[in-house]
Amino acid sequence: MRRQNWHASRDTYVLGAGVIGITTAYYLAKAGREVTVVDRQPESANETSFANAGLIALGQSYTWASPKAPKILLKSLFQEGQALRLKLSADPQMWAWAAKFLSNCNAERSRLNTSRKLVLCRYSQQQLQPLTATESLH
Repeated sequence: MRRQNWHASRDTYVLGAGVIGITTAYYLAKAGREVTVVDRQPESANETSFANAGLIALGQSYTWASPKAPKILLKSLFQEGQALRLKLSADPQMWAWAAKFLSNCNAERSRLNTSRKLVLCRYSQQQLQPLTATESLH
């Protein structure tokens, strides 16, 4: 088996043609990489990035895993229209995820995770402004 030295290669593959994949490919190409974007959909932004309006809003940095989340998830089993929804499944990975999610549904973890998301939102806004101006993405 031959080990590839990825750092020496100028070819880069980006998996996913959503907002993150396309932005990543853009910056890699600007840095001189040969970039290929691979997506299972025929057009860009047809899955997670579809119809989210491309907003990076500081007000959206509040974490979903909060002390209120368990009650909202429980309600979602019986009522439509909840912000968070849970559909019961026998999938062990879903239960492992649920356990991790619920372990973060306390005030201390909620504050910490919200502050981390806020830093990421601020950074994203700072990066988006020059990109928007450079590429005339108004």
